[in-house]
Amino acid sequence: MSKHLNQRGAWVTIHRKSGTSVEGWLIGEIPQGLVITLDEDLSDIRLVSEYYSIGYNYDKKLSKLSFENSEHVYDELHTTNDAISYSMRRAISKIKFDRLHQFGHHSALLKRHIHDAKYERMYDDVSPRAELMGFLIAQADRVTALHREVYETFEDSGLTEILSEYGSKLTHLPAELTIPAYDLEFSSREDLISTLKLARDQSWSESKHRASLDAAEEMRTRLIVEATKECNQKSEEKLEKRDDSTPFSRWFGPSLRVLAGTGLATANAAVGVTAGLTAAIATIGATTVPTYVGVATSIYTGLIQVADGLEKIGRRK
Repeated sequence: MSKHLNQRGAWVTIHRKSGTSVEGWLIGEIPQGLVITLDEDLSDIRLVSEYYSIGYNYDKKLSKLSFENSEHVYDELHTTNDAISYSMRRAISKIKFDRLHQFGHHSALLKRHIHDAKYERMYDDVSPRAELMGFLIAQADRVTALHREVYETFEDSGLTEILSEYGSKLTHLPAELTIPAYDLEFSSREDLISTLKLARDQSWSESKHRASLDAAEEMRTRLIVEATKECNQKSEEKLEKRDDSTPFSRWFGPSLRVLAGTGLATANAAVGVTAGLTAAIATIGATTVPTYVGVATSIYTGLIQVADGLEKIGRRK
């Protein structure tokens, strides 16, 4: 955890060993040095390394970077890390990483096929047959089957049990201080933070995730039955207007969300293997936090994304 957390947001003057100095608002500290912003919009960000002294001006503090309860946040992060470290280390050591590597290969192929299909066929109606074709073109059944393999790997290792127990603690910690910086390779900063905040209102659990996964896998059978019935009779009921404009787009987004969330979770499970080699992880808030807090938060965030996608795939309307 950054020793500068309680100074975050202060205007600083950093004196370099070269004899030069740089000024700005302190964002945080990562292993490579101090991170500052030169403007209030956080659009001009600099990394300063090899410095020898820092001067602080608290009268010129940037409030949106400040944590008034920084000592409490610091204690919460370390308390949570102490509580989950041993269990996380054991769970991750049991994961079958060959299955996770296979997911990476298959998911990349699926993403390409789904994106290609998006431009090959589009549907303007909302008939059961069009719904089925949209579902199949988005390959939502293969997406959910692939996620089940990964999820059961997490389940067998005991990882999902840990996340069910400590998920609420993770979501109530400052999101930007717990999500690893490398997660930006999978999703945008805004999406990662909003997903984690969503979990505060819609808590994740093993049983709810399982139920959503089962419902998503059952949807193909329902659609096949409806498409078959359509051959013999036309429905007199007007289908509800969906948020998406076509049956294909209804399945497209949720399928990709399941793949992205699973990818985020598997990548961080792999990071957990080397967690014992370092004491901290750099976060998107430009600070460092205890390793297992970052790993657990990221896997949890990935599963929340998956759960959201599964719910959309499995719902009746």
